[in-house]
Amino acid sequence: AMIEELIETHNVDALCVDPCLPGALASIVEEASEMGIPLVSGAGHIPGEVCFVGSDNYVGGRLAGAYAGEWLLNNVQDRIPVIGIVESTRYPIPNLRIPGYIEGVREFVPDAIIEIRDSEANKADAMTAMEGILTKYEHVDATFGINDPTSLGALAACEAKFGAENMVACGFDCDPDGIEALKDPDHPAFMADVAQYPELITRYMLVLAIRTIWEEEIPSRIWAPCKLATRDNIDDVLADVPECEYDIIK
Repeated sequence: AMIEELIETHNVDALCVDPCLPGALASIVEEASEMGIPLVSGAGHIPGEVCFVGSDNYVGGRLAGAYAGEWLLNNVQDRIPVIGIVESTRYPIPNLRIPGYIEGVREFVPDAIIEIRDSEANKADAMTAMEGILTKYEHVDATFGINDPTSLGALAACEAKFGAENMVACGFDCDPDGIEALKDPDHPAFMADVAQYPELITRYMLVLAIRTIWEEEIPSRIWAPCKLATRDNIDDVLADVPECEYDIIK
């Protein structure tokens, strides 16, 4: 209703939207397109958009996977490591983090056993999903989730089951709970979190929308960079926001 109001009442020249689910705004995008209103989207690809802007989820997942893989290589040497992953197939764009993570892990431990469970991408559901994995394996050596709530839910299940000892947990988002857990000495297994920069994505979307209004040519897709944060560098990573490569004024 809000977007329809922008189109029909406020006569906007462009739209920037960030839907949770791909296709959720398909009818509105079609209406905007018929009225000549360009749309820039983030998070989920929308048919008819002029540009998609989002974090490079695959590369970000790979950063976490490489970190976990190196830790496993150095700390699990007498057996094949077991990894528990909680994904959410409801969200296909963020879920690209999962294959990225697996690729990063397998660079260091190609024979790792990987168990994946689906979830609703929240902490409680992720904890239940990881508990399911822990009925098959009494101990996992690494965990990863599609976002911080999922990652922290998986970690909570491990803490309850075996104290989360001798394992590495990684997250994705650097949301407030993820940052708190990364800095908290009571959660030593949570060693890394992938930071994305929503303010940078928003800037990209606004700049590209304006350029579209000016009838300038713009790319159809922009991947915003991610960075890996650890307990040692979290503050620096969050403060070091990448620059927007597409300024309004050249």
